[in-house]
Amino acid sequence: MFGLAGALLFSLTVSGLYAYFEQTAKAIQIGPAEQITLNPGGGVATDGTDGIRFTMNALADTGNPNYQRVGGDAMVHRNTYQYCCGAGAPMLNIGGTLYGQAGPATSAQRWDSIEVLSTSGATSIGARTAAVGNSSATLRYTKDIGGLVYTMTRTVSYLYPNDFVNDSYSFVIPEGNTATVKFYLGGDTAPGSSDSGFGVMLTDPVRSVISLNTFSQILFGFREVSGSKPFDGATSQHYSVPYATVTSGGDIGYVVTSSNHDAGLMMQWNLGSTPGTQTASFQQFATRQGTNLNAVLSSTTADVDQSVNLTVSIANTVLSEVSGLGYTLTLPAGLVIGTGSVTNTCGGTASHIAGTALITLTGATVASGANCVITLPVSAAAAGTYAIVAGSFSGLEGSLVNNVGSISLSVVDPEVGDDVNGDGISDSEQPNIYSYTSGLTERTVALEAPDACTVNSAASINVADNPVQDEGYEYVNGLMDFSLSCGVPGYAATVTQYYYNVPMTEMTLRKFNPNTQTYFTIEDAVLTQETINSQTVTTVTYEVVDGGVLDMDGVEDGQITDPAGLATVPSQGSEETPGIPNEQPGVPNTGLPASGVLVVIGVGIVGLGLVSVGLALRRNMRG
Repeated sequence: MFGLAGALLFSLTVSGLYAYFEQTAKAIQIGPAEQITLNPGGGVATDGTDGIRFTMNALADTGNPNYQRVGGDAMVHRNTYQYCCGAGAPMLNIGGTLYGQAGPATSAQRWDSIEVLSTSGATSIGARTAAVGNSSATLRYTKDIGGLVYTMTRTVSYLYPNDFVNDSYSFVIPEGNTATVKFYLGGDTAPGSSDSGFGVMLTDPVRSVISLNTFSQILFGFREVSGSKPFDGATSQHYSVPYATVTSGGDIGYVVTSSNHDAGLMMQWNLGSTPGTQTASFQQFATRQGTNLNAVLSSTTADVDQSVNLTVSIANTVLSEVSGLGYTLTLPAGLVIGTGSVTNTCGGTASHIAGTALITLTGATVASGANCVITLPVSAAAAGTYAIVAGSFSGLEGSLVNNVGSISLSVVDPEVGDDVNGDGISDSEQPNIYSYTSGLTERTVALEAPDACTVNSAASINVADNPVQDEGYEYVNGLMDFSLSCGVPGYAATVTQYYYNVPMTEMTLRKFNPNTQTYFTIEDAVLTQETINSQTVTTVTYEVVDGGVLDMDGVEDGQITDPAGLATVPSQGSEETPGIPNEQPGVPNTGLPASGVLVVIGVGIVGLGLVSVGLALRRNMRG
């Protein structure tokens, strides 16, 4: 389970020089120049609060002093490394020949190329930076065998500060192929920087294969993703045992060694021989040994009133039976327990009533090296994003540890779809997008934060419920009260609010400070009007700095709280709002000079030009 040149000769001919430079380019592509690290400044806090650092195509300085070669994956958590020595990385076996660059593939043929197609969020290329936060990278691996090009596109995404990455693949088997193709990932592991471990296999709600070191009290594992392709093999045993099988293209089976051994992990997918494209995903994770609470949804998207299964799991890696466990889960507002069947393998007393948002469990017992689950349907009557996070759980009993990462259900309005900001990417894949149906207007509202941030919550609140009113201003759409996690203290976040079917005319962005009970205009906000999903949408973009004047917790802690929203400006001739100097009643605050706005209103051709400028600014700010 857990395990631990020659001279280049060429003639100075054109063809010889071409071959040399081609070979050199390939060496650079799969060597240190293309090291990619997600959450590069994280993974070092001994309490795990900064999540994990995950590196692909790694160098020797990724956190493991025993690294013997470049090119593998590397994971750092709680300032410990999880791979050792020969490490592990993605591999393809095509017709009995293995291709890759770590683990059992280190002496096999290499990829022809590894290209970095895209990165986002807190991601570094080459030397690591201190950035932390949500991050993602897409790489393309290729191998040409007799004119047949096999392509593997890998996207690894990380949601800060979770203890896992999503590792997703698209495999293209070329036309003309007849060879059997298999995918493997894994190799020599070192859970908690320790080269030995015990094997653990869990099968519910999905299969997990784990390498556990009881001295470091850290475990490292691979986990299936609900709804994706299951493993066709998974092992946790002496690292080198499956190497010969992987090299020859065999089946590794499902094997766990429960006694202490030189640590290693391996997983397998069988792709067959039929030309075409296949996709599959799994997770690589690292966390503390214990009785850990986790939660997963069977789908990240649903239609209004459509149920999906929520599974809450307690995994016991203490290696002895644990009892007296319990918790209370409060679902986010608008998400309720459905009417379908409920399963409970935890024993104890479970309470859950259809139509409510409260789930409780007391007196649960979990066997050694096993887990128990409660699975129940959940649904929402309104479109929007519904996030279940660690803070959704309270009242933990016994030795239960809250290990819940952020998971979200995107409930789709058929008229809007699952891409409210119109960037061509499903919102369920972007934790920096949060949408909901306003309870004040019954219209779609959304918030977009930078890629490195997670939107924890967003809701429209009625200004009339505030203890102090904003005299002279009307808030038909209410105030958007939202919170962000951006990881870096002092982070400057450019955010965009989206209001579907709300006209931009005579709107301005106002801020409410609940600490001082005052209102003021956000002067640098830029308002635009766009067509998204065939509907008219007003957007407003501005910057809020962690710990700055717009962050209501006032602390540089990587967390931002900001109630702000669109208001109708006072009519001409009304009194100026006290404490708001230099405002021009009757003029919408678009972030453009007042004279420019008047030109927009008064002159059609010039006005169209200014509108185009506004849209260009908006698109540029979205990147």
